[in-house]
Amino acid sequence: MSHFRRNATFVVALTAAGVALAMGTVAASANAIPTAQSPTKVSAQSENSVQDQISVLADEIYKLSDANFVDIHTDTENKAIHVFWKGNPPEQVLKFISENSNDISIDVDSSVKISRADKDKAVKEILQLGELNSWDIQGVSMDPVSKNVNIGVGPSSKFEDTSIDQIREITQIENVKIVRNDREDLSISGTLRRK
Repeated sequence: MSHFRRNATFVVALTAAGVALAMGTVAASANAIPTAQSPTKVSAQSENSVQDQISVLADEIYKLSDANFVDIHTDTENKAIHVFWKGNPPEQVLKFISENSNDISIDVDSSVKISRADKDKAVKEILQLGELNSWDIQGVSMDPVSKNVNIGVGPSSKFEDTSIDQIREITQIENVKIVRNDREDLSISGTLRRK
């Protein structure tokens, strides 16, 4: 047998062995349980479970709320719920929190001075004042927790900087920002006035 023929036979045999080995590996891996993906699925399920648990608790707290309720902030990553109240929450809310804060941390901040009902009333007053004074209000966003008021006014607005004091008096919030939009169709988040 020539040297060329021996090498070609060796290469074919080596190639056949390699293909068989590769096919065996593919077949084995097709039957194997994918271990690298399992933890990801478990984590995603756990995160969804935590989010579901937080949502249920937050919804129940909201259902039990009174006129002094302000807001609820949820934090899935830290397994926490932050509840904001003007003054102390009702006894039924405190009882619910104490009975249901095992895996989820629930804290109550009762230092906020403006309730959601107060906020809604203030926004309504701002909109009425805006109608009377031709402020062309396109939107009002009021956050009692961060103590900010943003008011978007349109291009035909007659809002004057001295009017900010009226807004501060209504909202009891010092940080008032007026956003002047140059287009009629723009609005900011919050309670919107429809034309």
